[in-house]
Amino acid sequence: MAYIKRPEFAGTIYEGHMTFAIRTFWICVLFALCALALRVVGMEFITLFIGSIWAVVRVVVALTRAIDAKPILNPQGWVI
Repeated sequence: MAYIKRPEFAGTIYEGHMTFAIRTFWICVLFALCALALRVVGMEFITLFIGSIWAVVRVVVALTRAIDAKPILNPQGWVI
């Protein structure tokens, strides 16, 4: 959905939110692939747990900033 809405928000404070959402999705896919690879040694749950906590924190921060009409400070980063 963020890919579809991104042109609508170009030039607004919400443009960074779309980039942030897209990056969050792709990094979560990366966590899932790492968990799949680590399944061989039985560490997939640790990876999925860490990835889930990371994703929830990013989503909560992004929603809070969107509700307050504030831009994302670093939409290209891995951290908040």
